[in-house]
Amino acid sequence: MYGLYRHTGFRLVCSASGSLGYLFNVPGINLVYSGIMLFPFVVTSACQFTKLLFNCESEYPKLSKVLNLLSIISLMLGILMLFLPFTISHLISHIIAVIWIPLCIGTGIFMQSKKDYRAKYYLLGNLIYGIALAGYVLTNFYKIGWDISTELIVEIALTIDCMCILLCLTKWMQIQQKEFNRSYVISRIDPLTKIGNRFAQNEKLNSLTGHYCITFIDLDNFKKINDKFGHDEGDRFLVETANLMKANLKGIGSIFRCGGDEFIWVVL
Repeated sequence: MYGLYRHTGFRLVCSASGSLGYLFNVPGINLVYSGIMLFPFVVTSACQFTKLLFNCESEYPKLSKVLNLLSIISLMLGILMLFLPFTISHLISHIIAVIWIPLCIGTGIFMQSKKDYRAKYYLLGNLIYGIALAGYVLTNFYKIGWDISTELIVEIALTIDCMCILLCLTKWMQIQQKEFNRSYVISRIDPLTKIGNRFAQNEKLNSLTGHYCITFIDLDNFKKINDKFGHDEGDRFLVETANLMKANLKGIGSIFRCGGDEFIWVVL
């Protein structure tokens, strides 16, 4: 989870880097276009984020290979750009953008077709960001002048994209919490009698302090019920027994099924 949030913060820093040139004047350094030098590293981070978000390694191995390949290429080009003239670095960043925009939007559409709950926010954020980035690339390519800074448009789009990422992560955490709660209950509840199982019993016994009473109950000759009336009747007998014990305890203790016809009471 930390890596996903770190990715969000990294993208925000990169998006703001172009605006720093309008706020600070550093001799010899053009901060307005500093984001160009960082963009390959942004795409590297975005590829890994996408791969982790959709569990691509296990569920979509072909997509995982594409993302890994673009990630490696972007990382290598980003390092190489540090030693190249700015005009060449500028061109490389634009080429990476032309590749990344359809890839991220296409990934979002593909995941949306798979009914993946994460795809909705991912697609919305990257669609807005992709359109803004495409406009930025075309503006630089055709030398179009606008009344508003194109860097500011990209920054706003990236901010929205990051908000969508946070919404996506929030939804993911909610679903994971529900799944954890469901698994926690299933692992500790006997599916037939709906009382605690042996695992829950051991947890309870290990946590006991002070005064308490433990009662072991074994249903004698229970096998005869199964043999004479069938296992369905035997199951109903176990359920009724568990309900009877719960009614008599009246909340002063816990009941656990520790075996086929064996129960334990823990009374505090």
